[in-house]
Amino acid sequence: MNPASILIVEDNVVAAERLKMRLLQLGYVITDIARSGEETLQSIRQREPDLILLDIRLIGPLDGIETAYQIQQIIDVPIIFLTALDDAQTLVRANGVQPANYLTKPYKIKDIRVAIELAILRFSEGQQHESITYLAKDRFFIRKKDCFIRILMEDILWIEACGSYIDMHTKGKAPYRLSMTLKKFSSQFQHPNLLRVHRSFIINPQQVDVIKGRQFCIEDKRIPISEAYLPSVEQLWPIIRTL
Repeated sequence: MNPASILIVEDNVVAAERLKMRLLQLGYVITDIARSGEETLQSIRQREPDLILLDIRLIGPLDGIETAYQIQQIIDVPIIFLTALDDAQTLVRANGVQPANYLTKPYKIKDIRVAIELAILRFSEGQQHESITYLAKDRFFIRKKDCFIRILMEDILWIEACGSYIDMHTKGKAPYRLSMTLKKFSSQFQHPNLLRVHRSFIINPQQVDVIKGRQFCIEDKRIPISEAYLPSVEQLWPIIRTL
C-alpha cells in the first residue's frame, strides 16, 4: 500500500517545517506546504493530496475554515484542523465544514499518526453513503446498499451542502446524504427544477412557499440568496429586484 500523501497548510514557517519532519518520520508523503488559503487552492489543483492538515487560524483573506469550505468545492478529501483550543464560536464554525478530525497544538508524534489514521478511516467509511447512479429526464436513482431508490425531480425541495457531502431534502422523507460536493452535483446534474441560489444551497423553484427579502422559504426552511447567484435568481423572479 502506498503511503498517504499530505498537504500541510500552515502560515508559521517553523511550525510547518517541524510538522513536515514528523510526518516524514511516520512514512507519509508531503505534496506541498501552503502558507495561505490562496496557495492551498492553487496547490490542490496541481496535485490532489490524500489528506490535508489545515491550520484553523490562517492569516489572510481566507482563514482556515473558509479555506476548508473552498477546498470542498474543488476536491473530496479529508481535512484535519490544526488548532490550539480555539474559542467556542470558532469551533462551531469549524464543525460546519465537518472536518475529519482535529489535531491540538503542540503535537505529539503518536497523536499525529492516530489523528491521520482515524481521519482516513472515517473518510473511507463516508464513501459508503448513498450515491447517484442513474439520471433520467425527470428522475434519478440513488443507490443505497443493494437497492435503488427513485427520486422524482419535482419532489426535491432543496439540497444543502454539508462539507464534502450534500443533504437532499424531498417531500415527506428524511434527507438523503450523498457523498459528493454541491459543486460537483450542480455541474453534473443540471435541470430546470434545480436552481443554485447560494454557495450552500440548490432549491426547486416550484417548491418555494414564500419570498421574503433575500430569502426563500420552503416549508419551515429559510434559504438565503447570495449576491453571486442573484442574477440567475432575478431572471426567474424579476420581482426580487423590488424587495
